Amino acid sequence: MIVCDVDNTLADLNTVLRVRFPGGADRENRPDWAPVPTAFWATPEGLDLLEAAAPFSGAAETLAQLVGRGGVRYVTARPLCAGPLTRIWLARYGFPDGEVLTECGGARRADLAAAFGTRLAIDDDLRAAWEYRILGIPCLLRRQPYNSADICAFSDWRDLRGVLDAAGCGDLVAGAVPGRRRLDRASARA
Repeated sequence: MIVCDVDNTLADLNTVLRVRFPGGADRENRPDWAPVPTAFWATPEGLDLLEAAAPFSGAAETLAQLVGRGGVRYVTARPLCAGPLTRIWLARYGFPDGEVLTECGGARRADLAAAFGTRLAIDDDLRAAWEYRILGIPCLLRRQPYNSADICAFSDWRDLRGVLDAAGCGDLVAGAVPGRRRLDRASARA
């Protein structure tokens, strides 16, 4: 089982936020949506912005390969009312089927992941990554300005498996998904 965050991990929400809230350069260095009020995301405008975020290139295909038959659960800080539109968004862009769990901050994500027997987490929030890791769950981070120093951060979904193997971490993929073998460098480029 893999757990995967949605915003700024699968969905490029920061690009949408830059357009709607210009001048928030400070926001680029924070995993939260400051200075956007939390209650904003449950408003019609907030929900429209969540729906407008485009997926990162290669995310759906790569996640489908990683998940295989192991399954995925999507964990997100989005409000409960965003659950249906999140499921529709994931299906529209070809992401693997999986349960969507809303209102999940970093510590709650990790606790849920541990309860599910999760073997790999993918997120963008460095605080969430540490929560996962404290519980013994490897966590990869979709590179953002606020997490770029993390050793397990990746920039491009299409290169994720190759990056893991090149860094000697291909066993994270093999261990996370039953029946998956560790990639060698040649098959990672294919």
